[in-house]
Amino acid sequence: MTPLLSQSETGQPQVYGLLWLIRDISEIKRKQQQIEYQANFDSLTRLANRRFALLHIEKKMAHARRTGKYGAVLFIDLDHFKNINDSLGHPVGDKLLIRMGERLNQQVRAEDLIARLGGDEFLVLLDELSDSPEAAAQYASDCAERLLAAIRQPFDIDIHCFHLSASIGIAVFPANQDEATDLIRQSDTAMYHAKAQGRSGISLYTQNMQQETQDKLNLYNDLHQAIRQQAFTLVFQPQMNERGQVTGAEVLCRWMNRGIAVSPDVFIRAAEETRLILPLGQWILTESCRVLKRWRQANQLPDSFRRLAVNISPAQFMDENFEHYVTTQVNSHRLCPAQLELEITESIFLGDKDIIRRKMERLSGLDFSFALDDFGTGYSSLSYLQHLPLHKLKIDRSFVMDIEDNRRPARIVDAIIQMGQNLGMDIIAEGVERDDQRQYLLSHGCREYQGYLFSKPLTEDEFLEFVRHNDASSAH
Repeated sequence: MTPLLSQSETGQPQVYGLLWLIRDISEIKRKQQQIEYQANFDSLTRLANRRFALLHIEKKMAHARRTGKYGAVLFIDLDHFKNINDSLGHPVGDKLLIRMGERLNQQVRAEDLIARLGGDEFLVLLDELSDSPEAAAQYASDCAERLLAAIRQPFDIDIHCFHLSASIGIAVFPANQDEATDLIRQSDTAMYHAKAQGRSGISLYTQNMQQETQDKLNLYNDLHQAIRQQAFTLVFQPQMNERGQVTGAEVLCRWMNRGIAVSPDVFIRAAEETRLILPLGQWILTESCRVLKRWRQANQLPDSFRRLAVNISPAQFMDENFEHYVTTQVNSHRLCPAQLELEITESIFLGDKDIIRRKMERLSGLDFSFALDDFGTGYSSLSYLQHLPLHKLKIDRSFVMDIEDNRRPARIVDAIIQMGQNLGMDIIAEGVERDDQRQYLLSHGCREYQGYLFSKPLTEDEFLEFVRHNDASSAH
């Protein structure tokens, strides 16, 4: 084979080495480009990744400060996307994310940046929207509405059709952000605010949100510490029958944090969000059994007292160790299961109904009783309730408040009482504050009550004094 060039023919050195060198340089450049691409773009969706987005945002923020133009960042989080990966697997979820990136790209300008931050989180950078922050916020909100509308359109993946929604947080720049991470954090905070408002919505970042987020973080940290230190107390609200006798009490939890009383609605919700409701619920259950044992041993309860009612959260009830824990606590405190009433709410029925039914049947078979709290405000199917071992319905205080006088019907209250009677359940009304409410309930067949007409929630010593006083009054 004749060489391309030789020294004898041309007087020039061989160039084979040069050709190999050129090829090596090309290969190095190709690999460098590949490494650079992998460093800046998401391998699944081919959108920009978090690193590239941060660098790009830094440049745009600096430019905005110089020119006086305002832009915005949209933080997009798909609602309940984890359910798709858990039920159908990541390959289907990955296809859906690719299609999502394509659809988002179709809704923005060519100069706008779309990035996938990871998982099911996306970011849109809108640059140079207006000379005023208000106009920039309006433009960003309009864009977010278009994106939400696009996301809500069905996605056909393989044999599946998905109907998705998203929560979008918006942060306008330049404002009080020093770095790109500050801007993304603000848009992320706004996104979580949108989720808290019910998902599938849009929220614009405000300074108050940051303070709320910090307050919530502080609450979570304090709650962790309070659970470790068992820094809670129990109070007891008497439950009365139509003869004025104490038939039971509901156990309620209270928390003083740094000397300030925290609303139960606030710290119970925080405990549920952080899964701290499991250790908190266990403490409440254990402490309730301990108190009930002490009352029984000291013979401090009247003959009319039947059960102590303890609230059980959905997460606590669905925990695989719940049955073992509640039976162990009752047995170790030498109580009868019939002396404990487990209060559940209708939100529990969002879970697997067969698992719920079987667990309730097993516990009912051991002689535990169940009360359905806040009935009429949640999710339960009336046709399903008749197949559950429920012993008591609690009429929610919001319906009791609708009772105005004996001459005007309170139709929801009447219907709940009638249904409970047809299903063979006891009926108790909570939030009874006036005697005319009690009279109405009694005349329509409800013979147990709980509320400020009789007593506020009491400390243990106050409750025992209430019982003694009530017992003495009944004797006369």
